[in-house]
Amino acid sequence: MQIRDQITRTLYAQLARQWDDHKQLMSQLTKEEINGPYVQLITAAFLEAVQRRFLKAGQPASEEEVIDYVASSRARSDDAAETIDPVIAEKQINVALERLPPEAMDDVDNNVAFDTQVFLLSLLVADADYTPDQLSEFVERSRDLAEEFF
Repeated sequence: MQIRDQITRTLYAQLARQWDDHKQLMSQLTKEEINGPYVQLITAAFLEAVQRRFLKAGQPASEEEVIDYVASSRARSDDAAETIDPVIAEKQINVALERLPPEAMDDVDNNVAFDTQVFLLSLLVADADYTPDQLSEFVERSRDLAEEFF
């Protein structure tokens, strides 16, 4: 699947917290683009962010480190505590690390899973403290992954 430049610009604006640009770019996407390529790009970006954060020399971080990260993420704000279900978040990270099979998410509502994934993605990118060039590289890498796997 080919992901248009506008879709990658939309994700960049979201992750860079350029809310006015993000809102404008989102309004220009069709419902099909939002529910297809944009969701796929977010999923690929989440996988990339998790692997950058939790894989060291090809080895996944311990389950305890994942649990600690989710707990500290939830403690950042009331909104984070409300949005991030710890069981779902830990499952998503462990699936991304291939510690759990994708089927581990089968019992989770798709909307809840997506909201958790988007929130975690934003936190992972914020924690990485990317420069604008690094964020562009991250989004382009995510685009490559989405085009390859979806």
